[in-house]
Amino acid sequence: MTGRSAARLLRGRGRERAGGLGELRPPGAVAVDKETLLTETESASGDLTEDGLGARVRILSGRYATCEGVVVDTRWDAKGQLKLYVRRDCRVGEAESIPPEFEPGHDRMWWYPVASLRRIAAKAPPPSPSPPLSLIEGIDIPTAADLRTAANMPAPASFPMASQLFGGLDRQGQVGERGVYAAIKNSLLNAKTTDEVLRFWVANRNRMEPANFPHALSRLGRSVKEAGRQSGRRQSDSRARRTTRDELLSDKRFSDIMTELAQPDTIGPLDGPSHLFSIVIAFAQLALHKAPAYEFVYSAIMRDVTSKLPAAVPSLSMKLLARLAWALAKLGVRESAVWDAIGQEITDAPDQMNEVDYPFFVHAMGSVGYKNEAVLSLMADEALRRDLVSQLNPQGLSNVAWAHAKLGIHNGRLFQALGEQVISLSSRFREQEVGIIPWAFATLGYFDREVFRALGRAAVESKKYLTTQPAQVAWAFAAADMPQAHVFKAMAEEMVWQLDRYTAKQLSQVIWGYGKLDHIDQALLQKLTGAVLQKVSTFKMVDVMMTLQGLAASLTGSMQHHKLDALPLVDALAQSAVRCLAERSADVPPHMYINILRSLAEMRVKDEELLDLIAAIAYEQRQSVVETPAAFGRLIWAVRTLAEPQEGEGDEIEADSAAGRVLVYAREVLETYVNRMLGAPAAADGAACGSTPSAAVVLSLFSNLLESGVLPNPEAMARDMRLIDRVRQIVVAAADDLTRFDWEKLVDCFELFEQVLSDEERDQWFDIFANVPRFIGPEDELAAMREQLALEQDAEAQRRLEEEMRQRPEYSHLPKGLPLDSVVVVDPNDSLTTQGDEEEPSGRRGFDYEARDRQVVGKESARGGRR
Repeated sequence: MTGRSAARLLRGRGRERAGGLGELRPPGAVAVDKETLLTETESASGDLTEDGLGARVRILSGRYATCEGVVVDTRWDAKGQLKLYVRRDCRVGEAESIPPEFEPGHDRMWWYPVASLRRIAAKAPPPSPSPPLSLIEGIDIPTAADLRTAANMPAPASFPMASQLFGGLDRQGQVGERGVYAAIKNSLLNAKTTDEVLRFWVANRNRMEPANFPHALSRLGRSVKEAGRQSGRRQSDSRARRTTRDELLSDKRFSDIMTELAQPDTIGPLDGPSHLFSIVIAFAQLALHKAPAYEFVYSAIMRDVTSKLPAAVPSLSMKLLARLAWALAKLGVRESAVWDAIGQEITDAPDQMNEVDYPFFVHAMGSVGYKNEAVLSLMADEALRRDLVSQLNPQGLSNVAWAHAKLGIHNGRLFQALGEQVISLSSRFREQEVGIIPWAFATLGYFDREVFRALGRAAVESKKYLTTQPAQVAWAFAAADMPQAHVFKAMAEEMVWQLDRYTAKQLSQVIWGYGKLDHIDQALLQKLTGAVLQKVSTFKMVDVMMTLQGLAASLTGSMQHHKLDALPLVDALAQSAVRCLAERSADVPPHMYINILRSLAEMRVKDEELLDLIAAIAYEQRQSVVETPAAFGRLIWAVRTLAEPQEGEGDEIEADSAAGRVLVYAREVLETYVNRMLGAPAAADGAACGSTPSAAVVLSLFSNLLESGVLPNPEAMARDMRLIDRVRQIVVAAADDLTRFDWEKLVDCFELFEQVLSDEERDQWFDIFANVPRFIGPEDELAAMREQLALEQDAEAQRRLEEEMRQRPEYSHLPKGLPLDSVVVVDPNDSLTTQGDEEEPSGRRGFDYEARDRQVVGKESARGGRR
């Protein structure tokens, strides 16, 4: 039977006229009929025309002679004869006989010439052994045979099989109690629109069993999902329009369904895996967890469902389990018992997982934060063993990479395979993959040059379709230190027109990424300044920190002459930092306000209110601040730089100010650091510190305290003299580890404490400085001179080369002021490369993924040991 005929049968225009369509007659039932013999002439001009659908007829010849049926369609054949499409009644014989409808090769629908039919008019409707089924506005519950015919299913070979398929046809072809449930189920699942489901629900709600509720929800969810796909398309038939989610949620009939489903006597018996699965999938498709009007009902239902899911999970196939994991993640279900059950099923049968299930599982676990490294590692090993990674599409690739980055799980072998897939699929990437994949690789520290080069090509090719993805791309490329100028320029051309759509986090990522790689120009700075000033009130502390770090990197680089243009933005960010600290100072990690103060110090922008506030908070949290000596050293440098009196303000930092208290405390910390490094007992009033710092950190603290005037202190000269002498001992012990910068800083600070030294102590320091060339090495000085000379020679050679290249046709259109080292001439048959990037030899990876994993494991072990 064709789909068109099935549609006419179950949903066609003849249904309203068909009345008792397909009713089953009991054995021995005698209908009182008035028969009228029809001829072709009479039929053509009489009742059985194309409009005479729904007429009852009796078949006069053939295998089914004497059988009765209903006309459901008409047509004229090629010979000009009228034929009627008849749906025969089910002919039931004796108790042990098999109705012909269940015999192999039987087709209940057939085209008959009008001459082989006799019209019959029933005086009274024949009795029906089945329960009365409603016909409400063209929607009724068909019989089992109707459903089988409409679904185009082959006829079963035996009557018991038919009984199993259609849920309760007895041996006499009657629809039993179980048949009503099956008929309702199939009618719900075969409904086309949400309105049909809801109207059917209203008409038959008294006949609904609890198990029918999941079927109704499943069909509603599918219909709303299809409505989303139809959005934006022009519908030729208004009746085919799907109901949207908002329209469904505002429908009182749907509210009644949900209210009744939440009743204990309805939801209680629903413990079958298929029922629970249907409810969860439907709720996810309807996004019911985001509907405030259904919050109470949704919570009540999901509490019951999630309590039953762990026992139902083993009965689901791997494909259904993957879909269930997706739905649970979308609904935000984080019950560990449910996810442990899913993880156990994956562990028991990982070989049943395919390339579609794998990204579903991983992405779902990442979404809910289910960090089970054993399960994720097992899935990754299985995907690598069966080469599932090479079968991932771009979306699956981004889902796997994103989930591992979100959970912070390093797997070098997996990401090496993902990187190879990125290179091969980069031309197919959409906006989503362009933003997510570089973020994931950079977050985990996998800085493969070939991978980022392919991602750069994808970003350039899809730049017209990018919206907010440049924020992630800029952050990732800056974190990986991949200064691909052509990528940033291409993104900026499209990005500047959409900055009003960027959130505070995305704006901070853009400025941080572009600033760190020095890709901000004056025009882009103006656009970014306007966008940030509009949303600066929504900035969080981390957004302020990243924005100031990017501005500091840019304004101390190529944009150092445009500092005045950025001052309004810097001042607004400083006020935003004051607001964040005033609201939740206890929740702000120390590294955030330390980096903010450091960025302001690098730009030499002083905000008195912010400086005093951060200094006060740092002093209150001094026990946690000194846990990281390097960060504490940066704090002291920033405080000393910004608190240093300006011209006309005095010579020293006031000791009773917030900055002064921090510097005085830093002197105690320095003493504790020095005693610990030399193995001396700590002072009774010394500061409690965390880990032992390096010699470079000690020298940084020492020089900053000298420049701020905290050292030497005339009121505690003897104690300070001992501290200075111990610093000298540390310098001697760690001389080979100090850099040129450390020595230069120490030599510059020597004059600040030289006058308090005795002659013997001064000679000891002179002996150290006399041996400085030995520590930094004359070979290093000679190498530095050679390097400088080579740079000068290279610059001259580059100038001559540019003069020659400007004579070539491909460069003739370029302005004279444009340096040719920023121009890339690309062969159309070759892949896009950036000048300065060396090609990796074929067959060799440019990044060691496993070495990165070992580095991470070593850091985590060291951190755990310190704790």
